[in-house]
Amino acid sequence: MNQQKIETLLKQLADSQTQLSELLVLVAGAQDWRPEPEEWSFRFLAAHLATAERECFQDRIQRIATGNNPSFEYYENTGRDFGDLDLQTFLKTWRKTRQAIFRFVHGLPEAAWLHTGRHVINGPITIWDVLVSILEHDQEHFANLRLAIEVYQ
Repeated sequence: MNQQKIETLLKQLADSQTQLSELLVLVAGAQDWRPEPEEWSFRFLAAHLATAERECFQDRIQRIATGNNPSFEYYENTGRDFGDLDLQTFLKTWRKTRQAIFRFVHGLPEAAWLHTGRHVINGPITIWDVLVSILEHDQEHFANLRLAIEVYQ
């Protein structure tokens, strides 16, 4: 895997996390506000980002790196109660997990980038694919968050 390509993607991931975090901090005082009763609150979004990063993305990267061709189910955490911690705490957890992912992938041998896992929907996936999925996940939530903030204001 081309190191420059990896560094570019990691920079994009760092930037997208910063953008999302900055928007969420702006609405931290209204962390439980929802655009609609069935939609996520700002707190839930922060919790979702932190939890998905740890339980889904970090886990997948680490398991793929073993070279054991692990299998992955579709990940979802929508039915959970995240009322135990505040939005700011979830953002700190999310930042720490992403930094741990960055440290982990920086230490990977070249061969690990060729390992695959198998996703129930997407088929074979690599560590690179998971990193791209994280960026897409960030971008999707960034767009939705901007719309929610417009409604909130």
